[in-house]
Amino acid sequence: MISTNGTTWTACPGAPADPWTSITFGNGVFAAVSGDIVNDVGTIMIANISTLPVSLVSFSAKTLDNNTIQLNWSTAWENSNKAFYIERSTDLRQFESVGQITDVSGDIQAISRYTFIDQKPIRGISYYRLTQADLSGQRTTFPAVSVILRDVPYSVWPNPMTTGELFTLSLDEPQTASVKLYGVNGQMVPLQKVGVESGNLLLRSSGHLSAGAYLLTVEERGQSRQYRLVVQ
Repeated sequence: MISTNGTTWTACPGAPADPWTSITFGNGVFAAVSGDIVNDVGTIMIANISTLPVSLVSFSAKTLDNNTIQLNWSTAWENSNKAFYIERSTDLRQFESVGQITDVSGDIQAISRYTFIDQKPIRGISYYRLTQADLSGQRTTFPAVSVILRDVPYSVWPNPMTTGELFTLSLDEPQTASVKLYGVNGQMVPLQKVGVESGNLLLRSSGHLSAGAYLLTVEERGQSRQYRLVVQ
């Protein structure tokens, strides 16, 4: 299967059933060779991929000490490349534009590296993706990567806690996050959302909790987290 965006895939025809012995790549072309020692014949198969706009080698996002986010990516080659557009999202459904890179290599058969700094990123979990445009107007969108920008790690406290005690859960979106508590038997325990304080969700069990370990699950911004909550 082959894809230019990691989402839509197309089946490729299978290679002939020959004893392929080696493969090489150069100038946008893969070449494979096979040999038949008995009949002293050989076969050469080539795949020209130079028509692809770019070959994205890597794409990453990381937080910097000044609370900005740095994006780094590299390409193995570029053909008629015009620009890269950077977008971000909190749910992997709605993306907004945060910048573009027009100073690109254009046409090159070598590694090219790029960097972009988001000066006003979203707090908590967010996602970034690249969309590449070529001179003909064609666009290719690559899969998104996630990054977390927080002053303190996600956590639940106090832990251990006592039955009936109010406990706090740190979240990005305390109003909309899905929070569930399960006992050792796998049954869900009712929770009461008491309020929100400094971006944290205040919780209390609706009934009596027996001493033991419980599983607290959180789903928000397209990701899931789990905590082991101990009741004394």
